[in-house]
Order: sequence, then structure tokens, then C-alpha cells
Amino acid sequence: MINNNNNSKVWIITGCTSGTGLALAEKLIEIGHRVVGTSRDISKFKELAISKNDNFFGIQLDITSEKAVQEAISEILNKFGRIDVLVNNAGMGFLGSVEEVTDREHRDLFDVLYFGPLNLIRNILPLFRTQKSGHIFNISSTAGIRSFVRSGAYSGAKFALLGMSDSLHDDVKEFGVNVTCIVLGYFHTGFTSNYGGANDMIPEYDTAKFWKNLMDSIKPLLVPGDVKRFAEIVIETEKSENPPKELYIGPDSFSAAEGRIQVMQQHVDQQKVKNSDVSIKDWDTETQTLNN
Repeated sequence: MINNNNNSKVWIITGCTSGTGLALAEKLIEIGHRVVGTSRDISKFKELAISKNDNFFGIQLDITSEKAVQEAISEILNKFGRIDVLVNNAGMGFLGSVEEVTDREHRDLFDVLYFGPLNLIRNILPLFRTQKSGHIFNISSTAGIRSFVRSGAYSGAKFALLGMSDSLHDDVKEFGVNVTCIVLGYFHTGFTSNYGGANDMIPEYDTAKFWKNLMDSIKPLLVPGDVKRFAEIVIETEKSENPPKELYIGPDSFSAAEGRIQVMQQHVDQQKVKNSDVSIKDWDTETQTLNN
């Protein structure tokens, strides 16, 4: 039976068949919300217990197709009558030095990690503005604040998502719409199985070996996050009166941010005195001459 109580909200979660997306969907269903889960492969929903719940609606969606996104939103509104929260969770990893990743591979990756979320955002915002409410969660990662070697394309897309979210937050705040970009740390998910890589590796970079050695060295130091705790934090944030523009989840998200701050501060300290004085000499006099 569909839950229509006044406290129930309708959430859209892309990439909802495993990991953080599935954990969030399961928790939302448990506490009485309605969830629309999307996947490129709708058959995966058959394996999920929540698919048998009337408050869960699984749909096949290619987020890189704006037409498909528009049709999906219409289908969701016909099913539940409203949309309250969008979680842009779908993603994939990608390895390769900047030189190794082709133009096509760069664009395909940005389609999934940046333009796909943008398709959903653009087409859902008219509804959110009209109802004077709504919350958009964009899921970035530590790679979106501090890039990693041999992952320039992935980091570039995640940086872009964070930058767009920052501006979007300020664009739509006046309409009662909230935007939160999640900087996600390392969680126990199946994400690593969804990793791609450049087709034409350059031997000099030896990317595969480099990445394996890197992972072998840092994995013992990482304690993966619990996806159930991720779900709780996101739900708590959505309910808060003043949700943050950026939401850091996991200890490595904070260490990445602190590392980035440290690097930026070093650059400022080293360059500020030398590079600040770039003003046009006698600017006041020149301005007066131009005005006359």
C-alpha cells in the first residue's frame, strides 16, 4: 500500500541498485518515504527486496539522455504526484593519466558524472521552483577537492560537479530549494567493480601497475565507511533547517579537504606578496582621462 501521509516525501535516487544508493533507498522505505530508484539495467531491481514494496518505484533510466530524463519525470509525477528530493548518485570510476584518456573517453565520463546530473537538475528545477521547496544532493568525492594521480578525467568531472553545485546552491536558494554537494570518502560498496580505464594505455605511465601499488599501500590504512551510516547522515541533512552547501562524510573526506587547504595556503603564502601588485599604475589619472 502506498504511503500518502503528510510527512512522506518522494525521493529520486540515481544508481540505486547497490552501495550507498541502495542503502539510502532501504532506509527511506523503512521510515515511510517513497523512493524512485533508477538504473541503466532495470533487471537488477528484481534482485532487491525493496522492489516488492509499493513505496518503491524502480525505473530504467539513461541519465545522459535528456529526453529519457523528461519522460522519467513525467512517469514519476503520474505515479506519486510530486517529487521532493533528488539524489544524483549514479557514477563510475575511471583510471588513466590525462594523456592516455581520449577525447571520447573524457566526454563519456563527463556525460555520466556531470552532464547526466545536470539533465536531472535542469528538468526538475521548474517543479521545485513552483512548489517553493526541494532538495538536490549531488554526490562528488574526495577526488573532487583534491585530485589523484592517474585519474585526471575522473577528478576533473568531480571538481566540475562540486563547482556547479556551489553556484547552483546560490542560484536557487531564493526559491526555497536546497542544494548540497556530498564529498564522499571511502565506503564499503561495489564501486570498484564499476571502474573503467583508458583503452590505449601508454607504457611509460604504467598506469595499471602504478594504481595497483598505490591501492595495495593505502588500503590497509583505510577503514571503509558503513553505507547505513551514510544513509542516516543524508536523511538527517535533508531534514535540517539550514543544510550545508557541502557535506563531508567519512574521515578521509576531511583529511582530503585539510590537505587541499594546506596546499592552497602554501601557494598563497609563497605568492601573495610577489604577485598581488598587478594594478595599472596611475589608474585614477588614466580613468579621469578616459572619462573626459
